[in-house]
Amino acid sequence: MRTLLKSDIANLIKQKDIDLPMIKIVEVLNALIDISKEELSKGNKIRIRNFGTFEKRTYGSRKRCDPYTHELKMYPAVNRIHFKQSSGFKKLLNGGD
Repeated sequence: MRTLLKSDIANLIKQKDIDLPMIKIVEVLNALIDISKEELSKGNKIRIRNFGTFEKRTYGSRKRCDPYTHELKMYPAVNRIHFKQSSGFKKLLNGGD
């Protein structure tokens, strides 16, 4: 298993016989990432058919015990990105058709 970097993804796109120069592929990839970040920060969902849905979720504040001082501390609410895979992608990952 390996970690793909943005440059690796651009190279894989280039290998798909896309008739664009590498600089344009990188610009499109950067634009996709920028648009995704902007829309998710506004609270919009991003749904990519046969892949999945990205959405921003807010997790409430919580009380936790500090392991060093053993006192209760309040941790503030946080926003996180949640990804739900599509059923077709789930089948692909689990060896289905």
